[in-house]
Amino acid sequence: GFLIMTAALNVNELPNNLTTAVLYDPRKVMAHEYFHAFQQSHVIDVAQRSSDKITEYGPIWLIEGSAEYVSVLISGQKYWKPFETIMRFYQRQIDNNLAIYPGLSLKMVETRDQQRILSGKPYEIELMYYWSAWAVAHAINISSYESVLYGFWDDLPTYGPEVAWERNVGMTFEEFYNSFDEFWSLDAVMKWERIAWQINAM
Repeated sequence: GFLIMTAALNVNELPNNLTTAVLYDPRKVMAHEYFHAFQQSHVIDVAQRSSDKITEYGPIWLIEGSAEYVSVLISGQKYWKPFETIMRFYQRQIDNNLAIYPGLSLKMVETRDQQRILSGKPYEIELMYYWSAWAVAHAINISSYESVLYGFWDDLPTYGPEVAWERNVGMTFEEFYNSFDEFWSLDAVMKWERIAWQINAM
């Protein structure tokens, strides 16, 4: 079995505004952590890679981004918090940080070493969780909900993350980064319109 852990803050305080609702809603947080258990079940017998390499799960942004994406999607489907409200909030936070740190990239969140370097940075949350969730949404647009959130993880122990990603998304990670950069160059309305259908994906 799996022990799903979360900070006491998430269950001891009721969210009372948009920011705390996004970050600390205990239902959303537990959905995020539950998806990590799902991820771990697919690599439990796979050897851990060197900390300077893409992890055995895949890039850190994909690990955290898919768990965050699922938690946001479920929040919307269960009427806890609107999918659109949270994703648009994430988008604004990302763009605010990009205005200050224009060099931010998903490539900065691939390895465990990079994750340690990112810890404590003013853009840590936005890069590791918010932008990563949007990247997962973009990947779903390229392929499908089933491929990104099921097929990739099912293929992971057999093929490793690089091949599993290419099998399910149809491009390498490097090609995906280029595609995501192009997607993010769209205006805010167009970005949302591209992913709005996903609320009915599951």
